[in-house]
Amino acid sequence: MLVTANMTRIFHKFSIRNPITSDAIKIITHYKTFRNKYIFLQKSQYWNKEQLEEYQLKQLKKLLIHAYENVPYYSKLFDNRGIKLKDIKCLKDIQKLPKLSSK
Repeated sequence: MLVTANMTRIFHKFSIRNPITSDAIKIITHYKTFRNKYIFLQKSQYWNKEQLEEYQLKQLKKLLIHAYENVPYYSKLFDNRGIKLKDIKCLKDIQKLPKLSSK
């Protein structure tokens, strides 16, 4: 923790004295994320319907697992309704999920 605080302080001093270099470092640190997303989008633009649905299902499962494991409301809701995430096997299974309202 102390190392991180010291590094933050050093970076702050450096960025005040070298604003252009500081901006370049910020861009470089995010470049890998940008590059990976760009490569993904280049490939996925040519996916067929089955590939798109497979990706959507994979992302939906990741979201549901995250919600179940990290949000007590969703874990309680799914448990009370007997919803098992392993039962979500296709996009049509989304109908098994309860609808939420703002009421």
